Amino acid sequence: MPHEPQTPRVRAIAWLVVLSLIIGLGAYKANENQRDRDQQAAYQQELDRLEKEGSAEYQKLSAWTKNLFNQDNARQATRDKFNGGKPWPTREEGDYEVATWQHPNYGIELQFTFNGDNLVGFGASTGTSLLQKVMPEPPAFSRSGPAEEFRRWVPPITGPVWIVAFAAAVFAPRLGRVAAELMLAASLATAAAHVTAPYHSLSARGLLTNDALFFTLVMYAASVVMLAMRTPPSHTRVRFGVRDLLLLTTAVAVLLALGAFGVLSLAVLCVGVLIYAAVRRLRPASAALTAETVAGGDATD
Repeated sequence: MPHEPQTPRVRAIAWLVVLSLIIGLGAYKANENQRDRDQQAAYQQELDRLEKEGSAEYQKLSAWTKNLFNQDNARQATRDKFNGGKPWPTREEGDYEVATWQHPNYGIELQFTFNGDNLVGFGASTGTSLLQKVMPEPPAFSRSGPAEEFRRWVPPITGPVWIVAFAAAVFAPRLGRVAAELMLAASLATAAAHVTAPYHSLSARGLLTNDALFFTLVMYAASVVMLAMRTPPSHTRVRFGVRDLLLLTTAVAVLLALGAFGVLSLAVLCVGVLIYAAVRRLRPASAALTAETVAGGDATD
């Protein structure tokens, strides 16, 4: 049954939708990761401040309590200072009574051992674990939730899709260009999923330590090369008008406004364009003729 070949406009709109979804969802996840890192950094900064203040407070409380060993009615003195003058809730240990108090701001834990009204034993503890009891660490929301669940599902789906599309591009010439485009879309989606993993930042160090990203970039480069090999020469003529230039400028501005993820996306797309142009220029004339012939056959089926 005859059918109309896919027009450049339809293809452009399809790619606009695909890229918008990949970049938009990736930017959302990258922003979520950054907000989580900022929250964790602020928490750690506050924790360090309280630990420093708590260390000084620990020394003061320890010195004050040690002076009670030679005083009468030490029990009442500790009540007044630490428990608002109210009787201590104590536990019995042999002939002694033990009361425990924790600082509400610094988590410092003091333990008093009384024999009647006299203080006969004293212990003090401080540290990060005690401080975190009164100031719990905020949950890392970027490592759970709908966005993270969706991100985790992407590579297990796009990976097999890329492999199937690669096989189709190699062994089914009539599907070559469509399969190559599917490879490219799958590789970009996989790259966005790996680069927005909450365990890695978008800094140079974070990208270099992201092992999965390396293999994804290989997929991306192979996809661009395959697309260049499977696209007929007559389909690569580029005509730029004022409107096209304005649209391109707007797209670049939007990507730059997205921050680190947008800049990285722009760099990846630019590298892809350079690889595509280089392969198109260097590929043998016979390959170009084959692609043109296959495209012509598709259009007349």
